[in-house]
This record gives sequence, C-alpha cells and structure tokens, in this order.
Amino acid sequence: MIAMIEKYKPYIKYFVLALAIFLSLVVTALVMYLDLANASGDATARLNLSRRVVDGTSPGFSQLGYVWLPAPSLVMLPFIWIDFLYYSGFAGIFFSMLAYILASWFLFKIGETLAGPIAGGLAALIFMLNPNTLYMQATPLSEMFYIAAMLGALMYALLWARSLKDIYLVASGVAFLFATLSRYDGWIFAIATVCVVALYLYLTSRDSKKVEATIILFASLAFLGPVLWLTWNYAIFDNPFYFAVGEYSSKGQQESLAAAGFLPSRGDLENTLAHIWYAAQMVSGWFLIIFSIFGLIYIVWQILKHKQLRYLFVLLIGVHIVYYILNIFGGNAVIFVPQLAPYLIFNVRYALMFVPFFAILVGVIGARFQKVGIFMLVVIFIEYGVMLLSNNIITLHEAVDGFAGAHANESRLEAGEWLQDNYDHGLILVDIFNNDAVPFASRIPFKYWVHVGDPKLFGAALEAPERAVDWAVLREKDRIDERFRSGEWLASEFDCVYSYQDVKIYKLRDKSQRVAATLGCNQNSDLTVPEAL
Repeated sequence: MIAMIEKYKPYIKYFVLALAIFLSLVVTALVMYLDLANASGDATARLNLSRRVVDGTSPGFSQLGYVWLPAPSLVMLPFIWIDFLYYSGFAGIFFSMLAYILASWFLFKIGETLAGPIAGGLAALIFMLNPNTLYMQATPLSEMFYIAAMLGALMYALLWARSLKDIYLVASGVAFLFATLSRYDGWIFAIATVCVVALYLYLTSRDSKKVEATIILFASLAFLGPVLWLTWNYAIFDNPFYFAVGEYSSKGQQESLAAAGFLPSRGDLENTLAHIWYAAQMVSGWFLIIFSIFGLIYIVWQILKHKQLRYLFVLLIGVHIVYYILNIFGGNAVIFVPQLAPYLIFNVRYALMFVPFFAILVGVIGARFQKVGIFMLVVIFIEYGVMLLSNNIITLHEAVDGFAGAHANESRLEAGEWLQDNYDHGLILVDIFNNDAVPFASRIPFKYWVHVGDPKLFGAALEAPERAVDWAVLREKDRIDERFRSGEWLASEFDCVYSYQDVKIYKLRDKSQRVAATLGCNQNSDLTVPEAL
C-alpha cells in the first residue's frame, strides 16, 4: 500500500482536484434536488442582501451596509439579478462550490509545502469528504467562501516563508482582502499572520530593518479589508463601528438573546468551552480531533526541538478556536448545541473553520508515519460514513431544524407563499432583518417592499403607513409589530387579512370593497386565510 502511494505521489494533486470537482457537482445537485440548499434562514438572508443591490425601492451598494461583511454578496452580483439563480440559491452556491474546490487545492499545497504531497493529499481528503463540508459547499452561506480565502492567504504566506519572495506576500495580502471582507474571523487571523510573518523573518534573518519594511508591505494589504469596511460604515452611518454597535449588530442580537435567557455562555468559561467542544466534535468527528492532537504535539516538537519554524504557520488556523472562545465568552457570539441548555442548534456551522486545522495536523503526522497515516485516514472515513448513514450531519440539521432553520421560519415562509397567491398591487412594509423569508418566499420583487434599506421611505411608512404603503407584515415583537402595537394602530385604515402563528398581514382598506377586519388576526386558530384578494 505504501509502495503504491509512493509510486503515484506525483499524481496526488490531480486526483485531489478531480475528486473535489466531482464531489462538488454531485453533492450540490443532490442538495438542490432535495430543496435543502436554502433551508437555513441565513442562506435566504445572504441571497436577499445581494439581490437588494439590484432590486428595490432604493437599490445600490448602500444595501451592503449594516452587519454582514460584503464580499460574499458582491461576488453574487453577476448572477443574483437572474430570478432562477436567485430563487434556487445558485447565485451564491456557485461561489461556495468554487471555494470548496479552491480550499481543497490550497490544503493540498499547504500540506505539500510542509511535509510533501502525501501530507497534502491526506489533509485535502479529510477536508473534502467531511459530510458537513460537503453540505456547506452546496449552500449560499459565507463559510466556504471564507475558508477558501483564509487557506489561500495561509498558503501564500507559507510559500513566502520557504522562498522569502515578496510576491507571495502580495498574493497572501490579496487573499486576505477577500477573507477580511467575508467574515470577522479573518480580522484576527490577519493580525495573527502579520505577527507570525514578523517573528519568522526576525528569527531567520535578525535584520530588524528588513522586518519593518516587509511588515509594512504585508500589513498594508492584509489590513486593507478592515480599513475599507470601517471607512464604508463611517460614510454610510457616520460611525465606523456601526456594524459592531448598531441596531442590527451582533451586539444588539446578543442582547435580545440575553433578555430571553438564551446566552448561557456569556461570562462562563466552562460553558463556553463545552459549547465549542460539542460543536467541533459534531462537525469534525471524534477521531479527527483525537488524531489532530497527536499532530499538534508533533508540530510543536518540530518547532521547539528542530527549529522547523515554517510549522508556526500551521498554528495560525488554530487562532479561529481562540477567536470563538473569546467571542462566545464575551457574549458577542453564540453557539447552541443540543447537548446543553437551551438544547437548540444554532451557529454550530462556525466549527467548520476548525476542520482545515485538524486536517493539516493529521496530514502532517500521517505523512511522517505513513502506516499510522493510513490507519487514521481509514478510521476517519469510517466515522464520516457513520455520520451519513445515521443522518447525523449537524450543519444540515441546523439548516432544517435549528434555531434559525427552515422549521423555525415556517410562519414567515407560509406568509410569503400566501402573499405570492394573494398580492395584487402596492408597497409592502416589513422588518426585513427579522423576516427575510417572507419576501423570498413571496417571489414579489424588492421594488415593492419597504424596509430599513430605504430609510426615508421606511421612516415615512412607520409614521403614516396609510399614506406610504398598501400592506404591512407584522411578526410578533419585530420592529413593525412593536411600532403598531400588534396592529392596533393599523385597525382604522387597514384590514387584517392573514394570520398564522406569529405573523399577521394587513392590507389598506378599500372603501368600495371592505374586507372584514376581524378575519384571522384575533382568532386563536393556527391558520386563518380569507379568500384571495
């Protein structure tokens, strides 16, 4: 077996690339066929954010403000205006697929640079065949896009460490532009990488002037994304930190969760570590984590004992674990796992960032001890098979059954489908940040929706809805619902025409053909739908 591997080492890279393309095509086709690509509420929100740039009462790049970083939405723009690609999700899925293929290739190159093509092949296969990785690459979410950019930045930084050619640092900086404009994880990863580059260059050259010049070059590129985002927030909201402190920021969302008793990890390190552990275990699998510990020990030994300083770059990916520990402990982010209170599934997909780290650690030690490497690979693949056969793909469960999954969005999806059948004309008022599923499911263009993306029209609608809009969608405790006291303020001019679970829809009263205002909205039945309007 080992002899055969040695014989075909030059062809491993072609096998990795071909397999990545094949798996991406097959799995994406299956996920789309099963209508699971857009199951997550965040998947719909990602698509809507990009669509509003080209479709709305106030279209334009200003729609990319607020909280989420813009790169994943920007790359969708060539496709998002095409209805089929938008509603199927493929406008975003295409880039997740491309990112999956690139990430697999980058992982191979990282492993090859560190310990040869066998290490690269092992790392790439472990990442590529992980069931959670395969599902996420078939969605329009941002995780796969970020992983590819992050691994590209790492790969070029590692190539620089081997050759000390500045062109590789420039390439790494360009990759960081995509990484830091796709997820905030990239910001701490960029800081850590700049520090490691400085440390590596100083330890290998002892030339402080050279270190200073190199870091100025690299940091100016690696930190360009955050600088652009801060500038953008200042230009749009007069506050460079609006994304961190604004109404719809992560901070605001966490405060709402805390008020509902859904932030158990804030200030509790033990609880934080438990959530991180369970998320990592469910996404990566027991054996990948266990074997990666041996790889970590081996790499640290190589750094300390044999001064193999290039291995410092491997440790950079582990910064993501530190990032999530700090954020969850500090109450700036949240992960829910079914094993711990409140016994829900939410943001478990964040642990996907750890898979490349574990894969590289296993790849390096597996290449050094090839018989052990074959054993580890077989055991990991068996566990992957068990995940599939037992329907235990946690990222898929999160998308369907999670706190913000398809089932949790049922009331908004039903309301959107009702509007698709009953909408006839006019503008619709909605709190888009709490109800992205409603416009998406309705198939009504955004030019008919009034939301906070058009502040002037949205403000006018909140002050005098009867003069600004023809419809109003209220979801319990959202901004519209609170403004109009569950519809009481609307009753004089609007009829309640739909009610299901926590969603109500009001329509401006037509004096010549009134709809009974009591229909549906004051009843306790699960679903009351009047005749088509």
